[in-house]
Amino acid sequence: PSHVPHMPDEPSPAVPPATIRVNRKRMLLTIKVALHHVSPSQIECNTSKTRIELTTTGRRRFALSRRYPNGTECDDAQTSASMQGHVLVVEMPITKLGAIPSLHATLPTSAAPFAPPAAGASAKKKKKKEAGDPTQIQ
Repeated sequence: PSHVPHMPDEPSPAVPPATIRVNRKRMLLTIKVALHHVSPSQIECNTSKTRIELTTTGRRRFALSRRYPNGTECDDAQTSASMQGHVLVVEMPITKLGAIPSLHATLPTSAAPFAPPAAGASAKKKKKKEAGDPTQIQ
């Protein structure tokens, strides 16, 4: 029918929900990717020193291309991957840890969270008090 909107033959793959965890104590990078209704035979996962590339085939199409956080580098020759339910768990040893971004660097300098109230704000409060003071002659 003519009222049905045109759909492309190949819909663009969706980005699956994924978490990347850096365990500095065990020197291990863990990537968990939720892949509902995808069998292990439909997953193609490639890891390199600095990023992961994942695509799926079949009815559910997903594509994930992500760098490891903060410049972390891994030994991609020792990558292990397993399906735990509908979650793909990829683990690999870390060869180079990236810098931890400090909390102070992420805060904008203009938004100081513990700044004292501005002088204008306290002056307004005083004016309100004076206006409502019953001892003042009007």
